[in-house]
Amino acid sequence: MEGQMLRKFSPKKRLWWHSLVVASLLITSLNACTTPPEEVDVPFETVERAEITPDTGILYEAWEPGLSVITDSGEADNLFSIQSQQMLQSADYNKFFFVAVFQGLKGSNGYGVEIENISRVKDTLRLEAQFIAPPPYSFVAEIVTSPYHLVRIYKDADWGRTIIFNLVVSETTVVSTTHHIP
Repeated sequence: MEGQMLRKFSPKKRLWWHSLVVASLLITSLNACTTPPEEVDVPFETVERAEITPDTGILYEAWEPGLSVITDSGEADNLFSIQSQQMLQSADYNKFFFVAVFQGLKGSNGYGVEIENISRVKDTLRLEAQFIAPPPYSFVAEIVTSPYHLVRIYKDADWGRTIIFNLVVSETTVVSTTHHIP
């Protein structure tokens, strides 16, 4: 029956239908073969890695991990050492922005945060970090601390938009936030 249907069409119409089918398949296969956006490493510079205590500053007040993006001096809060606060107040925000990763409140010292890698795909920034804990049975002081890592990121010409920031620890996204980077 199907062969009889094709025979009813003239050779020109059959050629047109075959061309249409081939073009549709070609367009579909080309769309499937597009390469995904390239992931690029984003260079960063450590400003400070520390544990704030009630005696040394204002604590990040959540037990869960956190992420703070600082794009102007008005966003710089008192969660860092005096030296870092001064640097954040006088930074050239036309050239740089800052990101702080917080581990969350801890019941002793000996904890830390280390941002190991930052990469970008289009409008998404992936911050890979390690949360450090004191070794078992180590001597620690029982004091509430707030460990963090503050980094500076150079702004090239490809910012000027809203970016999604994903904090990844042990291959798991623990915090996701958006922020406009001027």
